[in-house]
Amino acid sequence: MHENRLMTEETTEPIYGYLTTIGRRTGKAHRIEIWFVRAEATAYILNHAGRSNWVKNIRVTPRVTLEIGNTIFAAAARGPKDAAEDRLARRLLYEKYAATEKGLAEFTNAASTVVVAFDLLEPSGP
Repeated sequence: MHENRLMTEETTEPIYGYLTTIGRRTGKAHRIEIWFVRAEATAYILNHAGRSNWVKNIRVTPRVTLEIGNTIFAAAARGPKDAAEDRLARRLLYEKYAATEKGLAEFTNAASTVVVAFDLLEPSGP
């Protein structure tokens, strides 16, 4: 069985998060498993060219939930505030996954990928 955690000296962080968006056409909740990285009260997710349905959904309804481990956060999706935040997100995502995954060069390529930031709001738990 594949363990959903990365082990470091400081912490154990889940490999995957679970993002729930509201469908732009249906109005129904859509939940996906996705790679993420967290930096304080912001989580970052990377998408190839911004064409995924979840990206299209957040452009219409930026309020989402993001489940990280046993905590579910209400969150507000947005683009990076500036180039420095975009670079930070890409670096953190690359550092988190490069040790266990191959072919992550696109994480640093702003021409082919889009960073989405999620400001984490009220947490709730099980």
